[in-house]
Amino acid sequence: KTNYGDPAYIGKRVVVYGGGFTAMDCCRTSIRFGAEKVYVIYRRSKEEMPSDEYEVDEAMVEHVEFMYLLSIVEVLSKDGVHVSGIKLIRNKLGDPDASGRRRAVAVPGSEFILDDIDTVIPALGQSSDGAWVPAKELNLDVTRWGIPLIDRETWMTSYPGLFAGGDYTQGSRNLISAIGDGRDAAAAINRYLGGVDKPAEAAEEIELPDYRRGMVDDYESIAHQNIPSLPLKDRYSNTRETETGYTPEQAVEQARRCLQCQLNIMIDPSICILCSGCVDICPYDCISMEGLSRVVKGDPMHLGTEDWRGGADMIIDEEKCIRCGLCIVRCPTDAISMVQFEVASPNDRWTVSKIPMLNIR
Repeated sequence: KTNYGDPAYIGKRVVVYGGGFTAMDCCRTSIRFGAEKVYVIYRRSKEEMPSDEYEVDEAMVEHVEFMYLLSIVEVLSKDGVHVSGIKLIRNKLGDPDASGRRRAVAVPGSEFILDDIDTVIPALGQSSDGAWVPAKELNLDVTRWGIPLIDRETWMTSYPGLFAGGDYTQGSRNLISAIGDGRDAAAAINRYLGGVDKPAEAAEEIELPDYRRGMVDDYESIAHQNIPSLPLKDRYSNTRETETGYTPEQAVEQARRCLQCQLNIMIDPSICILCSGCVDICPYDCISMEGLSRVVKGDPMHLGTEDWRGGADMIIDEEKCIRCGLCIVRCPTDAISMVQFEVASPNDRWTVSKIPMLNIR
């Protein structure tokens, strides 16, 4: 109703059940529909919430109250039609589940009631419904939940001419991932209808003539600035964006913070003398030298190195690297360079790995 501009009765006291982006949309929209008190109930702690910290902070600015480690046991009604309250139970965190987040375990005997509630909005995760797919009739290969399996190169199911993708096959993700799947699947369908079986193109390595790529001085220390927003008193309207956007000057300043993560430091093992100069000069300690004995055994990249004496792995943490190029300047044998990889096919995946071997696939 919000998207279509239709009026909606939300009441004065609202409970939103969930901790993701949908929950943030619901609680903040409820404020704009006139709710005086909005609670967000989440079964885990704040650290496990899948929504962005920025979204949570903005909701708190708008006086949304977050209640953690709680699960709804029952929605209460005095007349059998309208919501009057909810019964909650307290949780504690248990062992991690498949997503890596710790499970919410109910604490027996900890139930309590939250009264005077007008609306309860469930904003929980969703799953794909595979019941409508005639899997047996089509002899489709499906998961145990009935979702068709696909070939990620062609986006086709095991039934010729039937394609699938997005959250339907991959599970809940963000919007841009689903849009990307749609783009790739459309290209695959176009090739299929045209009778073209396009071979995968190899990744291209580009040597960069200027290792700093024109980075500005002190780019790694430019402070992050949140996108400017409307004052609280001006937010309570469905017709206005809360975020007002950067000024041109602010946008340029924030763009200068880019760490050029598409660039990668590469070490040529044939001329590296293991002097550890790069390790010493790295300002963020993202380069380390490790003896082969400390490398995880069974790593396919190290087959044949078991008998090496004095060998070492040069390990680079790409998450910490700021692409400053100091290691390139320091290297006495020019064994270090900064390169960029461009993957021609969107379905190809590449990894820049540790020496002594470079694995690109």
